[in-house]
Amino acid sequence: MRRARGHSGATLLEFALVAPVVIMVFLGLIGFSIVLGAQNGVSNAVRDGARLGIINFSCADSYTGSPNAGHDSCGAGNSTAYAAIVNSVRATAGELANVSSIQVRCVDGTDTTLTTKVCSAGVTPGVDLIEVKAIWTPVVGTLFIPAGSRTELARMLIAGLPA
Repeated sequence: MRRARGHSGATLLEFALVAPVVIMVFLGLIGFSIVLGAQNGVSNAVRDGARLGIINFSCADSYTGSPNAGHDSCGAGNSTAYAAIVNSVRATAGELANVSSIQVRCVDGTDTTLTTKVCSAGVTPGVDLIEVKAIWTPVVGTLFIPAGSRTELARMLIAGLPA
């Protein structure tokens, strides 16, 4: 088969025009997938932390920097309940996200403004909630997804008092 005269470089020119666009779309999909995977990992992690918190919520809000630090007989510094929640969140978050901060608080379930309540024996099972919030950044940044920290939050209903 004979080629028409003057069309010998058309294929190469078309490839040169289309290839950068296809490569950018492909790289954008990879970056988006990594950030989405990181978000799913952190979302699962804060839910796991909240699940752990509803089992052992006493003093979970007593940690350095918390407004409820050292309440009741929790003592100074990070409580063991808070440390267990933090370890659970960091272990479950995965390696695609850098978790920089984890905050825990009990929430008064009778108040629609989500007022903070001290995590102690004064918590009402079946009414009050525990909230775990993680501030994180994705390990990989892309041109298509804005950089910066993100927040993931989970609230769960406290089912019973710790033994």
